[in-house]
Amino acid sequence: MGILLSAMSESASQRAPQDDFWYTQVGSSIGGAPVSADTALRLSTVFACIRVLAETLSSLPLIVFRRTPKGGKERATEHPLYALLHDQPNHWQTSMEWREMMMVHCALRGNAYSEIISARGEPVAELIPLPPDSVTVELLPGKILRYTLKEPNGTARIIPASNMFHLRGMSLDGYVGISPIDYERETVSNGLAALQYQGRILKNDGAITTYLNYPGKFKDAENRAEFARQWQAAVTGGNRGKTPILENGMELHNLTVTNRELQYIESRKYTREEIAAIYRVPLVLLQAGDKTQTYASAEQFFDSLVKHTMLPWFYRWEQAISRDLIMPFDEDIFAEFLVDGLLRGDTAARSAFYQIMVEIGAMTRNEVRIKENLNPLPGLDEPVQQPNAGTPGQQPDSDIEPEQKPEGKPKPKPKTRATRKKKT
Repeated sequence: MGILLSAMSESASQRAPQDDFWYTQVGSSIGGAPVSADTALRLSTVFACIRVLAETLSSLPLIVFRRTPKGGKERATEHPLYALLHDQPNHWQTSMEWREMMMVHCALRGNAYSEIISARGEPVAELIPLPPDSVTVELLPGKILRYTLKEPNGTARIIPASNMFHLRGMSLDGYVGISPIDYERETVSNGLAALQYQGRILKNDGAITTYLNYPGKFKDAENRAEFARQWQAAVTGGNRGKTPILENGMELHNLTVTNRELQYIESRKYTREEIAAIYRVPLVLLQAGDKTQTYASAEQFFDSLVKHTMLPWFYRWEQAISRDLIMPFDEDIFAEFLVDGLLRGDTAARSAFYQIMVEIGAMTRNEVRIKENLNPLPGLDEPVQQPNAGTPGQQPDSDIEPEQKPEGKPKPKPKTRATRKKKT
């Protein structure tokens, strides 16, 4: 039996692959409730961060390209993987739905799995997503990975690495990604505790902000409980906001301790910032009015979003696709996300950029039209030639050497009217 790639005790290492031990979420608890990937989604900040990552990645086109002999690339629309990744990876999910779900799995649990189904003579005919909590990874001798899937009926099924598409997050061993929720369970725990505290306040019709001072004494505990019940009924529910009438010298006092003084609001804000930092999601996308996080323009904001938040995920996806779906069959094929839509900037910036690129011959006018989602036009496929620029590899007119003078004795200068003698 190989080395299972997860933290476990010596007794746990003897457990069978179908044992429920491997499929149980572990973590710290709040009031007896475990902190897991599913309970973490109850926290609005976690839900919002996962949504930003999943929807941003899944909404971009995922294109399969073929490398050309001159170092360029072209869309491999005839390749079977093109329709699989761009349109529909299986018979019930669209490409966006599949990528969104896989991204949610990986961002929450550190791993996402899809079983590769071969059919109709194609090595990759379908990609069937698997629940990540039901999959374990085993390292066999010879550094070969083997996957074990726990079926709904409790049986275990072995899936070889050649039949598995495995998307990993950040990893400590190189084989299995780590779950951000497991490693940051204290931060999530604090957020859930604040959420439960808020729920208790709302359940009790608001925070306790007043108290009654009764100069006398109640006859017994039953009399005290009855008075509390009557007071609660007089100031809550349909009687909320009405002025209570006090008797027997009772006095109503306000509590000096408020939610803000207990730093409840600051605690919620701190938790939100911590979770946003874990996923590297800008606070502005979480509808958080943070004045310290500003951008000079929308172009700079999207540039920062792509570089610091999404680019590592794009690379993970593209390289996992090459490793698990392409490399054994065709090394000239590769998949790539089109991120131009996130980096377009405003109209003025795009116009200036396109003008420069067309003038220096780096882009044709039809390439500009395609970038702007416009159809190509006849006669716009050739680079624009600037005046006196010549063709590539030719010197401009100003650099052409002047005509050479014939060799030999130089001709005498013709006499001018001023050099002739006047006749007398």
